[in-house]
Amino acid sequence: MPKAVSAPKTAQFPKFPETPSPAASPAGPPALRDWALDNGVSVDWNPDTKMVTLISPDSYAVRFMTNNGESYGVGAMNAQNSHVVENERDLLKALKMLPEAPAASVSPAAPKPALSVSAAAADDYKLGRDADALSIKRERTVGGLTAKKLALESAYGGKIEQLYAQYMRDGLVQDERLAAKGLNGGYADAAGARRGGGYEAALGSLGQMKDDDLRSVDGAIEQAYQSDADALYTLETNYVTQLLRSAQRLEDFNYQAAVAAGTAAARGVIYR
Repeated sequence: MPKAVSAPKTAQFPKFPETPSPAASPAGPPALRDWALDNGVSVDWNPDTKMVTLISPDSYAVRFMTNNGESYGVGAMNAQNSHVVENERDLLKALKMLPEAPAASVSPAAPKPALSVSAAAADDYKLGRDADALSIKRERTVGGLTAKKLALESAYGGKIEQLYAQYMRDGLVQDERLAAKGLNGGYADAAGARRGGGYEAALGSLGQMKDDDLRSVDGAIEQAYQSDADALYTLETNYVTQLLRSAQRLEDFNYQAAVAAGTAAARGVIYR
């Protein structure tokens, strides 16, 4: 009887444990556009101004220059040429999207802008009013000094007239005395010369006093104009600086209002 042939044995190889897959490396900060897409935030970038604009679902807007969004939690561009979100809480807070923040509107109501036109123009009005007040103060000062000058001129004019009147009276008295004594000719001429010399000396002294007083007033008027010019220059410099700031604030206000109006129109809601 033929012997049964046994089946060949299959070689058994040792089982090596499976190599565990490497742990996934921690993900870096999310790209701004990906984060915005996940959170319903619209993103716009203006290549001319290099300005990035984010608009939340409730129409709150944030704007910053490229690579300058740190204050809103947005980091600089990564290797893929995209901004990244480094601090999500700061960005949510800037866009009024934190959970604890109140809803934008329970009932349809226009979002309140951060700045009103009257508030933006308040500083301009105040600075203009201060400039007017400064000019009024200068005019009062100069007006008072001018009145003082006119008063001095009038007073000295009266003194000169009195001096001349006294000179004439003295001449008459002198002529009468000389006539009574029978003196004339050389005596009269010498006496008249002495009297005339005294009058000229007194008139010169009075004129010098008048010139000194008027020169002092003129100097005070010039000083008032110079002080006013210096103060007005400082005030106008501050006015221009504040005007530029107010213009920027008004531009931001108008931008917020335009964004709110555009969002309302897109939603079919008319704010009244």
